Formats: sequence, structure tokens, C-alpha cells
Amino acid sequence: MEWIQPLELQTWLISVFGGSADIFLAVALLAIGSLAGYFRMPLLIFGLMIGTFLLMFSTWISSPFLILIMLIGGLTVGFTLSKVANR
Repeated sequence: MEWIQPLELQTWLISVFGGSADIFLAVALLAIGSLAGYFRMPLLIFGLMIGTFLLMFSTWISSPFLILIMLIGGLTVGFTLSKVANR
């Protein structure tokens, strides 16, 4: 086990929680979509939140095609969960 600095967010978020940057970004977008769907956020706020997240983490994403796939996945999960969870 290695020592991790307390405020080294890249190590905490990517290495510890995700394993790699692509896996972390996919899981994080699905989690954001799930929470937004569960709390029934308006589409504009949800889009701004995902856009801000992708802008913040865009340096760690390996391909632009992956951004599109994760964005569509996050929007799909958010929309589906908002219809299922609050019935």
C-alpha cells in the first residue's frame, strides 16, 4: 500500500476509485445521471452539470468519441431513472 497525499485529487479519484481515467469518467457520469434522474433535475441544469464535469476532466479523456458515448450514457440513465424512480 502506498501513501497518498490528502489533497491529491487525481490519485484519489482516478487511481483509487476508478482504476483508470476512462473507467472513472464513465462511472462518474453514470452516477451524475442517476442522481439527476432520481431528484428530477431540469434538463438545462443537468446538461450544464454534465458539461461542466466533462470540461473539468477533459484533459484525462483519451478520445473525443468516448466523451460522446459517456454523455449519451449519462443522459440515458438520467432520463430513464427519472421516469422509473418517481412513479
